[in-house]
Amino acid sequence: MGRFNELVRQAFAADCEAWALRGWSSPNPGPLTKCAMLIRYAGLRATLLHRVAHWACIVHVPGVPMTLQALNLWFHGIELTPRVPIGPGLYLAHTTGSVITAVEIGASVEIQGGITVGQRNQVDFPVIEDDVVLGAGCRVLGGITLGRGARVGANAVVLQDVPAGCTAVGVPARVLRSSDAAQP
Repeated sequence: MGRFNELVRQAFAADCEAWALRGWSSPNPGPLTKCAMLIRYAGLRATLLHRVAHWACIVHVPGVPMTLQALNLWFHGIELTPRVPIGPGLYLAHTTGSVITAVEIGASVEIQGGITVGQRNQVDFPVIEDDVVLGAGCRVLGGITLGRGARVGANAVVLQDVPAGCTAVGVPARVLRSSDAAQP
């Protein structure tokens, strides 16, 4: 039960807080508020289904991970591979049309709708570090790393590493600017 508490309950509480920080509920949502948010927001439901599927994958419960992945696709229109570890505080704004397969996704990541994260020509998948924002419709492909605090613009096609704190836009994506550590 310890792994379930760590991989699902604590992470999902942080997910709810991430939604609250963006104004979708009161700060520090209680159990009833979390239930209301879960009913209302497809991205939060998809995140919870993924967290349970990932836990079932880690503890080797046969059939459950793929069943929950199929339910996520059917109900929410998102392909989210159960073996992908996702840090706490995920904000999955819109689910429909998104395909996500990565080595790992860090904490406090914001993902907009209609994105693709996956392989390119080889069997390598991206690594997405903490505090990354993926804009609507972007593509992040291949064995690349999006550094901590990186931002990917809408519809960008990222084929190479994006350094920490940088913004990538365009097709193919290029680094636009590096954020200064002194900026808020």
